[in-house]
Amino acid sequence: MATIESQKTEPTRRHTYGVPRVFDIYLLLVVTSAFAVLFTGLSLLGNGRSSGQLTAYIGLYTVGIGLAQSLMFRGSRPREASFIAGVLLAIATGAMIFDRPFWTPNFLGYLTTASIIGLQLGYAAGVLIAGVFLIADVIRRRFSSSAPSNARDVPFDKIH
Repeated sequence: MATIESQKTEPTRRHTYGVPRVFDIYLLLVVTSAFAVLFTGLSLLGNGRSSGQLTAYIGLYTVGIGLAQSLMFRGSRPREASFIAGVLLAIATGAMIFDRPFWTPNFLGYLTTASIIGLQLGYAAGVLIAGVFLIADVIRRRFSSSAPSNARDVPFDKIH
């Protein structure tokens, strides 16, 4: 008679997608295509000078979140990195856009609002970035027989 413990299997660990440390041709193709779709969609939505500024802001914000996912926590916790970078970027860019100096009497309200918006925007940008790298991983596995199973498995010290 088999015991219940022998029938238990270990739960499979989900892979968390984020910015990898090694870029290959598939990754560059998908990232370039994703930015092309993003910028085309934004240019179709807007008109005039404000559309260009919004496009530049969203592009730089997305790149900032991607850099944070890659560099913070050595790339091992992309969600937390997206949250932190989202808050910091929202506070900094909000101060520049709205010309809000940090010593105003309403600073606590601004800081709270920017933090809440930054958490949400950071998470949204992180999800979009993870989706792009998920697509790149699927394309890599589909078209390359010699590709590593996970490009994030390269040790940090081995990257030059």
